[in-house]
Amino acid sequence: MLLLKSDTGLVAFRQVERVLAIVPPFPLTEQAASEGWNAGPLLDMLTTDYTVGVVLLRLGRYLVAVFRGTEPVVTKTDTRYVKGKHHAGGTSQLRFKRIREGQMRKLFDEACGVVGSRFEPHDREMDYILLGGEKLTLSGFMKVCPYLQRRQKLILDRRLNIRDPKHDTLETVAGMLRQSRVWAVGQ
Repeated sequence: MLLLKSDTGLVAFRQVERVLAIVPPFPLTEQAASEGWNAGPLLDMLTTDYTVGVVLLRLGRYLVAVFRGTEPVVTKTDTRYVKGKHHAGGTSQLRFKRIREGQMRKLFDEACGVVGSRFEPHDREMDYILLGGEKLTLSGFMKVCPYLQRRQKLILDRRLNIRDPKHDTLETVAGMLRQSRVWAVGQ
């Protein structure tokens, strides 16, 4: 069996021959982990209204939001054109690559500026930051966004699975904030 790696912890409940394993959406405190077979801390964590910053990014579109509980406090969505992939070879391919990288950098810079302007008023109350989007795109974005680099400790490992970051997806994002992964093992 694969051992789970999670920065939010793992909760297991056992009843005779059945085990329920839960990876909570937010980190469990050490106190909660030491309380043994008590579901109270997990339930408290699932009902707490955390302040969560959300950054959803894909090439050509981004969504930045701050949620208090499941209610959006601040949101901003925008688009910026980024060329698709190019399959021809030669010098035109290199020129295309340079243009595309420049467009990506402009998108990253714009999105990072929005993240800073929307998150900064909530810095003191921000509990966590969640990211969503394609892994390589987010990796490139993190390298050029000093605001998020300074708040690395708040960024959780789990990624929100949203294909199209736009204003219409805010309700979906709000529902995903408290999602846990659950596995039932046994009869």
